[in-house]
Amino acid sequence: MNNQGTPIPEETMGSETNQSSLSAMPSVGQLSSGQVNVNDLLTIGGSWNIWKSLEGTLISGPTACGRDNRLDVFGIGLDSKLYHKCYENDQLKFDWTSLEGAFIYPPSAVSRDTNLIDVFGIAKDKQVYQKSWNGEQWSEWKSLGGVCIHGVTATSWADNRIDLFTVGTNSVIYHKYWDGESWENWQPLILEGQENWEISSTCIHTPAAVSRKVRHIDIFAVGIDKHIYHAWGDGRTWTGWENVGGPSILGISATSRSPETIDLFTISTDIVETDNHLYHRFMENNQWSEWQNLGGTCISAPAAVARGSDRLDAFVIGTKSELWQKSWTNKDGESSSENEDIGISSINKEDNPGEHALSEVAKAATIETGLNIKFGSCKDLAVGWFGTDIHPLQQLETIHQKAVREAAQAYPKGSDERQNAEYKKLQSFFAFHATEPELLTQEPPVNDKSPVAQFTLAKNELNGIYWDLRTSSLAQNNDPDYFLLTKKRLLEVLLEFDQVQSSFVDFPEYSYFKNANIPILIKVEDNLRLWRAYLNDEAITCNDLENASKNLITDVQMELGRAVEGLAKISMIFSIEPFYLFRLMVPFQVVSNLGVNQGDKRNASGTLTDLINNSLGMKWVPLWLESKIIELDDALRELDPRQENFFFHLKGGRAQATLLKDPGSGKNDWDTGIIIKPDLPAEYWYETFNKVHNLVLNKLRKFKQEFFMLINLHADDVTIEMVRNRSLEDDDLIDALDESNLLSDLPTEPGDEQGSCKAELIDIGIPRRDSIEAMEHWYHTRPYITRQVNELPIPGHLYYVDEYMAMMREALAGQSPAPHKITKRVRRLFQIMNLNNNDDPRLDDIVVQKRNEIEAKNIFPNSLAIVDIPNQPIYVTRLIPIMLKQFMDAYDLGNEFDLASMVDNSFQNTSQTIPNITIPIEVENGVQADIAKNNWNPVTHGMLLQWVALANKLSTMFELNFKNRAEFFGFGQQATQTQNQTRTMLENFVKELHNSSVFSENETEIEVQFAVCGSFAAHLHAEYAQLKTESKAQLDPVTYIELKIFAWDSGANPNIVREALIAPAVNTYLTNHPNQFNIQTGGNGEIYLFWHQQETLGNFHYRPLVVKILVEKNFWPKVAFVRGFPVLSLRDLIREYNRKAANAGEWGRIQKLKDTSEILRGMLTQFDY
Repeated sequence: MNNQGTPIPEETMGSETNQSSLSAMPSVGQLSSGQVNVNDLLTIGGSWNIWKSLEGTLISGPTACGRDNRLDVFGIGLDSKLYHKCYENDQLKFDWTSLEGAFIYPPSAVSRDTNLIDVFGIAKDKQVYQKSWNGEQWSEWKSLGGVCIHGVTATSWADNRIDLFTVGTNSVIYHKYWDGESWENWQPLILEGQENWEISSTCIHTPAAVSRKVRHIDIFAVGIDKHIYHAWGDGRTWTGWENVGGPSILGISATSRSPETIDLFTISTDIVETDNHLYHRFMENNQWSEWQNLGGTCISAPAAVARGSDRLDAFVIGTKSELWQKSWTNKDGESSSENEDIGISSINKEDNPGEHALSEVAKAATIETGLNIKFGSCKDLAVGWFGTDIHPLQQLETIHQKAVREAAQAYPKGSDERQNAEYKKLQSFFAFHATEPELLTQEPPVNDKSPVAQFTLAKNELNGIYWDLRTSSLAQNNDPDYFLLTKKRLLEVLLEFDQVQSSFVDFPEYSYFKNANIPILIKVEDNLRLWRAYLNDEAITCNDLENASKNLITDVQMELGRAVEGLAKISMIFSIEPFYLFRLMVPFQVVSNLGVNQGDKRNASGTLTDLINNSLGMKWVPLWLESKIIELDDALRELDPRQENFFFHLKGGRAQATLLKDPGSGKNDWDTGIIIKPDLPAEYWYETFNKVHNLVLNKLRKFKQEFFMLINLHADDVTIEMVRNRSLEDDDLIDALDESNLLSDLPTEPGDEQGSCKAELIDIGIPRRDSIEAMEHWYHTRPYITRQVNELPIPGHLYYVDEYMAMMREALAGQSPAPHKITKRVRRLFQIMNLNNNDDPRLDDIVVQKRNEIEAKNIFPNSLAIVDIPNQPIYVTRLIPIMLKQFMDAYDLGNEFDLASMVDNSFQNTSQTIPNITIPIEVENGVQADIAKNNWNPVTHGMLLQWVALANKLSTMFELNFKNRAEFFGFGQQATQTQNQTRTMLENFVKELHNSSVFSENETEIEVQFAVCGSFAAHLHAEYAQLKTESKAQLDPVTYIELKIFAWDSGANPNIVREALIAPAVNTYLTNHPNQFNIQTGGNGEIYLFWHQQETLGNFHYRPLVVKILVEKNFWPKVAFVRGFPVLSLRDLIREYNRKAANAGEWGRIQKLKDTSEILRGMLTQFDY
């Protein structure tokens, strides 16, 4: 096939679609008649014949066309080629014949005249291809372009007209027609009165189309609510959509017996007493009949063809991938019952269809990765460190922290080697403990009423009864009272088991679960009924009870236990230092007798997650998971309606796609976070955590049960999708890997390492109370949470700007473990920064706010002037104010006007070197690789990268300036005599200020404290602890001395506190020591002392800030005296640095603050003995 034709325009892919036309929440229950005119007296008459096998093995829905006595049927075989079969007068003319090609979606065929057939398919490149029969021979395959995600449908009203319909990557229906001479370009299906394709349609299956008269086409589509919608038109203008009912689960087909009739077919399973049956309804003179159940057990969309007014043929694929036909004639014949079994059995009822489907997912991942991947254990686990050696109340025994930190510091941050070193050292003090997840203690106390807990209790009771019956003398003597009591206990166990079994189907939002044929649950239900009747038999004895309890363990307990264990796994991870991680996943294992490394596990997990979340056969997964995120959000908001104590949000690629109003383009797992307010008192924080943990655990248990039901119901779809493109060579690979790992199906033996991997469904991270991440999210993410798209809680634009800029800065600074991935971050940042303001004005509102805050300080005039340059790209005009505001906040430039002026000039001058700012070779390699893939635009993406590189260059200047500034003040590693004199003068000032103020008077309690804070406090603690020189050099440099007055009274006026308590001492010092400092005051109790003259510090020449005095309320710290200075305690100083890091915004400053916090935390354990 030639890759030619006109593609569906790239700019439409993944664009916003309004889902009001074909959307609502998924509907369940009886097959709906929709919102059309229904005549319940309208019947088709005639008779439907019994199902007939046409043999063959097909991997997608069939198609058919016919005229008079000829019938042509087409389908895609296991080798992905298109096959053709023909009948004349209901007799086989020729059997399956290959038409070649390689197709991935259901084909479509149309007969526009006698002996003229056109067949269409979608190849692996997702383009539509055509092959035509002229009565004598077939043409070659010809590309008609397009980028499609479902099949194609074709219809014709004359021998010189063909109309095609398919679905683009944005889930919108596209139309293309042939006028007898040439094909028109693909165009979105736009209904009359609508302005553009964006609000036209959202289609989840291949549409169906039929022409029942000249210049009239009826088109049917399945919306995201699974209902069928009907529109009609003349090929140029369209009207609709009307709801024709549903739900439809596998697709639709339409045909016409006359100009006034339409026959519509679908497959449905959300209906009482059905299981993937074929349904039919017809329209006659604009009135619709009721739905008619034609039976069958189908795994594909149907196909239908009318050969005149008195003949209909419907085609489906059964669960063994065989083609079946059901025909209607307008005369009496051999009819079939509504619930007829067409001889297509589902996967063996003794098997587990869902587990079989997931094993096929494992095989698909094996083919893609070359790793031997198997479905894993679904036993839920909570893992953490169990303190065997150290008791929680041993406050002074913190040596393990020091030991672990020292063992890990030799390896790069975030590396596997560092993680392994920490893990190994922790094992010297703690045991890594895994157990089944349990509810945590909370007030008021809660009882675990989950099906898991109920099953465990019933299982333990049954095993206890069985042991008692075997050992009790009362049982051996057939004591009547003992017999009645034991019988009652067994019946109560049966009741408990029955309630557990019922919990799988009693979901209000999934009423069709009640009629789902899940083999394990059917078996359990049958056995419960059998043993309940047996125990109620008056003829049984104690010996019979023993046999009954033994058989209940095997027939009910073990089978129900398999269902409870399910086909997904809950993992509650407490062992990670910065955060808790709660996860719902599908478990797999990489099996190899050669060992499995972390890279193998990551590769396998990424592939599996993509298959589960994005495969066509698992389209229900993202829809279901989206509803679960909303359900979890609703439950958490009910627990804390005002979100005063915690908030929940979706993050990652899914959230960004939702923010961009293109949720369908989100990929892979659903990554979320719950942030508990870090300012809560510790006791209340952990009480809140326990409540959140318990709610999340119960929800994950519910979601796990739902997944068990859904994967079983969709097992056939999943299996077919996974084997769709599998070749014989792929099967050979799987067999070879199995043979090379003979232990894969046996218990683990020495030399055989099974590496756990997973397909991620939902991840929930909860930052720990003392983490910087908790503070960052609480202060910066929470205010911008929005639920404007699909009710999903997602962060606002600024969250992604900060996140992607940080990742880019990390790569530009040479600190990223994967610098080549920077290009992906640039593209994602560009998506945010290049948003159309008409679509979403919130980003520009933020940018205006940032600019106003800068201009209020009268700084950066030259830099802001760049924004106003005519024709400046919008992503630049948005990025510059955000970057400048980050620098202003991180380096307090709103109060250091001289330094701000230097930065302003540097920013302006450096901007003139764009696009020639040097970037690291690793980053450049990533850019070149993207250029080769046509994923990189040097003008837009390249320019955005240059501006972020400018920020990185400026940040480097800052840190160099701060280092030089600290050396000037005498806080360098090797100070000169002059620098030592400057430091002595500054230290004398601090001591004199303290000693001459009210803070040195101990007789009266004035409810205020005075303390050295910030970098000077950090260096004083480091000197006292005799910190190693190389560690001390990594501390935040002493660029100025920060002093704070802490007021106990939360209502204290900072200006009054300053004037009453500290200003007199400052003024006295300045009077006694003229020509040292220049003083300025702020409006919130601040005092700023600047150096008396300009100095050259690094790249800048300005008057530096020397001392900053602040007043802080609502916090009462511990104060220690170091070398005669009142210094903020080490623990409170760490808290202060964490807050600074959380609020800094600018990546370079954040890293220095985080490094300082980490060093200070290490110093907490410096004095262990």
